[in-house]
Amino acid sequence: MKTALPTYREKWWTKEIISRPIKTLEDAKELMKKDIERIYECIDKGKFCHQAKEQLNLFGENFEYPDQVNDMFERIDKKLGDTMMIAPETDLSPEN
Repeated sequence: MKTALPTYREKWWTKEIISRPIKTLEDAKELMKKDIERIYECIDKGKFCHQAKEQLNLFGENFEYPDQVNDMFERIDKKLGDTMMIAPETDLSPEN
């Protein structure tokens, strides 16, 4: 049985789920089992799995290997120098 994936609407600043293929608890269990298998397969190959890539997609690129992420951080670190990056939701009010 092939499990359908969620459908997303993507914009550069966000990703919104517009459909969810999981209808029952049994569907969710099957998806979790498959995710666990995929994660272990990727660990064995030294690659990032699909489940981890969402958290790594900071720069708009899709990385497959940890070294690619390290190289990107080093490149950005060299470009930024002493610049400090702050998340837009960070509260910078004087009382904090």
